[in-house]
Amino acid sequence: MLKLINLSTFSHDLERFNYNSEEIISFLKKNNVDGIELLNSIEWDNKVIPKTLVKGIHLKYYPIWLDFWRKDNKKLIDQFETKDNIERYYGGLSRKK
Repeated sequence: MLKLINLSTFSHDLERFNYNSEEIISFLKKNNVDGIELLNSIEWDNKVIPKTLVKGIHLKYYPIWLDFWRKDNKKLIDQFETKDNIERYYGGLSRKK
């Protein structure tokens, strides 16, 4: 069984390693971790997170999907503040998306 960490391509994760692949590799070795389960692979930069470290891809999911599915715009705006933010999070404004 592989020991993996979940690492995203979001800035708050990559800043921890100064956007430096050597720091990521060092962290994995120091903690005896086999590789990375990558989250948000769409914005993946192979120079920062080398392909050889990626052992799996974390599939996108929506833990707060119910208000979106029910088209409860008031609750969505309460959570996301703008329609642009809703669209960015879900990839669109319709169930089909």
